[in-house]
Amino acid sequence: MTRCGPAGVLFPGVRAGAGIGRAIALKDGPVQQRHLVSPHGTPRSANLVDPQGRRFSFYDGRHPGDLRLPRAFYLPFLQRSAHVHLSIIGHNRDMYEDIHRLGVTSSTDLHDWDGRNPHHRHYALNSDYVFLSAAAIHDRLHTVLRTILDEGRARFVVATDGADGCHLLVRGDDTVRHFPAVRPERPVVDSNGAGDAFVTAFLHSLFEGRSLEDCVLAGSVAGAFVCGSVGTHTEFIDLPGLRAASARAVAGG
Repeated sequence: MTRCGPAGVLFPGVRAGAGIGRAIALKDGPVQQRHLVSPHGTPRSANLVDPQGRRFSFYDGRHPGDLRLPRAFYLPFLQRSAHVHLSIIGHNRDMYEDIHRLGVTSSTDLHDWDGRNPHHRHYALNSDYVFLSAAAIHDRLHTVLRTILDEGRARFVVATDGADGCHLLVRGDDTVRHFPAVRPERPVVDSNGAGDAFVTAFLHSLFEGRSLEDCVLAGSVAGAFVCGSVGTHTEFIDLPGLRAASARAVAGG
C-alpha cells in the first residue's frame, strides 16, 4: 500500500493486502493511495505480550531476498517528497542511491539490531537519522552508535531503552547522552507500537525545527502513551495531547 499526503514523508515498506510498498506522503496535494501486488503475499507477524506489557515478536520470511520496489513505481513519489523513512524490509534498500542523489533526508528504525547483521547495517550507514533499540547492544552501546556515525552519513543516532529511556549520539559529539524515560500516565498494558510512536513524535518535532532535547521528550511521551493501550491501532496520541503531556512531564521533573 502506498499512501500519499501533505506531510512530505515517504514510507516504503510492506504491509497492506498483498502489496509491496507502504506509504508515501507528498509535500502538496491530497492523500493518495498506490499499491503493487506481490505474488508472494503479505508477510505475517505475531506479537506475544506478557503480563508486564513486554513484547515478543515473530515474523515470517515469505518474500525472497531479491524482491525490490520498481524504480519506475517509487521515483515519481520520491521526487515530490521532503523526507523518506525506510523500514528495514529489504525491497526498498536500492532506493538510497536516488534518495541521496535528490538530496532528500532519510531515516530508519533498525529495531533490535545486534550491531553486526549486514542487512541492518546497510540501512544504518545510508540514513540521515537512525533509530534502534539498545536491547541487543548494551555491552557495546557506545561502539555501535559511534560506528554508525563514523562509517555512515547519520547526523545522529538514537537507541531507545524501554523503561531506561534512550541514548543519543550526535555527529561531532564524543559523549553518548542518556535521557531518562517519561513516567507513563496510564498503567502499562502493551508495549506494541511504542518504538514507532517514539520515532513518529521525534521526527515530527524535528521537522518543526525543535531541539533534539525536545524531540526526545516528544518521542518519550508518545511511546509512554502507547504502552497504556492494547494493540497497535486502538489509540493514538494527537498533537494537542502530545504537547499537553510533554508539558506535564517537564513540570513533573
